[in-house]
Amino acid sequence: MNREEDPSKKDLPDSDYKSVKEDLISPEDSDNSSIERFLPEVAKKKKKSQDIDMSNNNQQEGSQANNNNLPHPLPEDFYRVQAMVLQLQAEKEARNISPPPPPHHHQQSRAEVRFQKFTEDVRKTHGNQNPDFVSLDQSGANFQIWEDEVNCTLDYVFSPTDPFLGDNANFAKLDTDGAKSVMNLFRVTVTQQLRTTVAGPSVKTPLDMFNLIKSNCKHWNHQHKLRIVDRLMSLLKNNTPSTDSTLPDWTNIVTELEQLKVSAFELYRLLLQSGFVAPTSVDKNNFGFTIDAKLEAKDDPVFSK
Repeated sequence: MNREEDPSKKDLPDSDYKSVKEDLISPEDSDNSSIERFLPEVAKKKKKSQDIDMSNNNQQEGSQANNNNLPHPLPEDFYRVQAMVLQLQAEKEARNISPPPPPHHHQQSRAEVRFQKFTEDVRKTHGNQNPDFVSLDQSGANFQIWEDEVNCTLDYVFSPTDPFLGDNANFAKLDTDGAKSVMNLFRVTVTQQLRTTVAGPSVKTPLDMFNLIKSNCKHWNHQHKLRIVDRLMSLLKNNTPSTDSTLPDWTNIVTELEQLKVSAFELYRLLLQSGFVAPTSVDKNNFGFTIDAKLEAKDDPVFSK
């Protein structure tokens, strides 16, 4: 048999079917794919679920392995965390605390306002109460007017029960600022000559200054009153016919006595003293002062004795 006729060497015709060998070695038809092809649909889903569970278990095992590799916390770490928690709680409580109430502003009363203005500007306060206030002269001729004006100012500021200068207890109630302001009031309402006498460094309190003013002016004030009474006596003794000036002279005397607040009792005493004639060898002023001192010493002089 020749070679060309060998059946094993004979070419087969083309066919649409693949050989069994080719199917077995095809990459698309591996052992697994061939098995899966014939598995029912339920079995496929079950196998897929098992694969997912296995993958999750592998991830958990890996995570647990990583956690096992972390260092264990020390006591210092615990205290540090505890301190941070306490700090955060304190900050939270601080934010929740309501802000403090605004400071209470004390509303000054009218008396406090008057006192404050008086201490800030004594002269202005005195001028507001007495627009044309006088300056007390060394002679004491205007002592009564000065005393009335000062009383008007101090009564306005302190509102005492009795006239301020008439009660020594009013001086005792003064605080430091009040005492200093009253002394300033005395200084600015007397003449420079009198201020030199009564406002020396030895004078420590307003009561001391007021008593010194009175002692310096009282005698001169009394002499001023005696001079007014002398004018009155001259009018009484004048027997000449009245003129146009007679009525004004009487009016001026009465006005001055009213301004000096000469009471009827004091006027009687002044008339009595004016009626005494000093002996030739005695100084008239000293004699009058002696008579006045004796009358002053009596609480209720009886002129019949």
